[in-house]
Amino acid sequence: IKEVELTLDFYDELFPSFVELADLPDNFIQSRKHYYDLLAELTSEVDSLNENSPSEDATQMDMIIHYLNGRQMVTGGRRETGIGEIRQVIRKATELGNQEYLLKGLIEGIHYGIHKDDPQDMGKFVGLAKDLMNQTGFEFDQRKRAEVLRLEGLHHYNLGNFDQALQKLGQANEILQESRYRKNGFLSRAATLNYICRTKQAMGDSAGADEA
Repeated sequence: IKEVELTLDFYDELFPSFVELADLPDNFIQSRKHYYDLLAELTSEVDSLNENSPSEDATQMDMIIHYLNGRQMVTGGRRETGIGEIRQVIRKATELGNQEYLLKGLIEGIHYGIHKDDPQDMGKFVGLAKDLMNQTGFEFDQRKRAEVLRLEGLHHYNLGNFDQALQKLGQANEILQESRYRKNGFLSRAATLNYICRTKQAMGDSAGADEA
């Protein structure tokens, strides 16, 4: 399960939606399809395990499977089914006291609001994610904090609150510039700088947008 999760963390972030397979190199198609097929097999196996031999470990595995399935559905055109999966992740993570997957689930809830073009849903999940981080600190992964700040900045941008958007995006960018995140956070930083550029353009600051 961990191998599938780490691999799909790459694919789902780099290509966060279903694309035409004809547009992708053959080796990429085969590799991505292999891991989605493997995820389908694992989903069936974990369902059977929970039914026949329920345990906390089985529940943990089930939570991860729901997360991986829900994430690709939310961003891949099946958002209503996907958010159902993600709500299960949030529920199970809360029951298990697993703050890491609780935050991951809330971040996917934010993505759901983005794809649904629903500022109310987006704002609700942003608020829940911020509350969780403020309660726990999440010092073990400041990249997640940067991700929530970036999405909060996008939320403010969508509402036309450009000053607040720049503040949150700037905080995200500051975290992602740290040396420990330069390799595994470069995609998040690129997205953050893109939002900063768009925000400055909306404010009429063309020079600032070019600099970003």
